Amino acid sequence: MIQVKRKRTTNAHLALLTAQAFPVPSEPAVETLQPSSIQPWRDLEWQRTLQVGKGLNNLNNTCFCNAVLQCLTHTGPLANFCLDSGHSRRLRSAAATVAYDVLLAVETHVIEAFGSSQSSLSPINIVTNLTKMGPHFAAGVQQDAHEFLRSLRANMHFVDLSVGGSPHPHNQQHTNMLDGIFGGLLRSQVRCGLCLTDRVRYDTFLDLSL
Repeated sequence: MIQVKRKRTTNAHLALLTAQAFPVPSEPAVETLQPSSIQPWRDLEWQRTLQVGKGLNNLNNTCFCNAVLQCLTHTGPLANFCLDSGHSRRLRSAAATVAYDVLLAVETHVIEAFGSSQSSLSPINIVTNLTKMGPHFAAGVQQDAHEFLRSLRANMHFVDLSVGGSPHPHNQQHTNMLDGIFGGLLRSQVRCGLCLTDRVRYDTFLDLSL
C-alpha cells in the first residue's frame, strides 16, 4: 500500500519559492570614487592673476604643436603646477629615467609663456624633439593636433609616473599629477541574464572621445 503525504504550502512558503525562482535584481552598490588630495592639481582655479600667455611662432608647419601647447599652457591646474616649478622641485630628489623629459620642457615653456617680455615665443626645444614623442612627428610636416596632444600627454604621463608616484585602483587616491588633471575612469557594468550577477570593470583614461 502506498501512502501519499501531502505537504501544505502556506502563503509565506509560496512567496519564498517564488522569490527563489524569480529573484529580484539587486541594485548595484553605490561606489564612491576618491578624488586626488594633492592640492596643486585638485584646485581647478587659477592661483594667481595672469595676463594671457605669449603667442607662438610658426616654425615651418608647427601649427599643430603650437595649438596644443597653447591649450596646455592655459589649463589652470597644469599651469599652476608648472609655474610653481612642481616638476623641477621633484627632480631634486628623483631623476627622471627617460631620454627626453618632455614634462620639464612643458614646464619651462609655461614659465616662459607667462613671464617672457617678448611678444611671441618659438618653442624650439619641443619642436626639435618631436620624434622623441613619436617617430612619425617629423619637423616640417603637417600633423594632426589631437594625435599630437595624445602622444605628448602620454609622454608627460610616463615622466610623471617615473618621479611623482604611481597609478592606483579606482577606490584610492591619485598620486600623480597627470591623472589628477586629465585622468578619468570609464565604468562598465554587465549583468548576467541567468544569475543576475553584476560584473563591474574600471578602465582608466587620459583622453575620452565623445
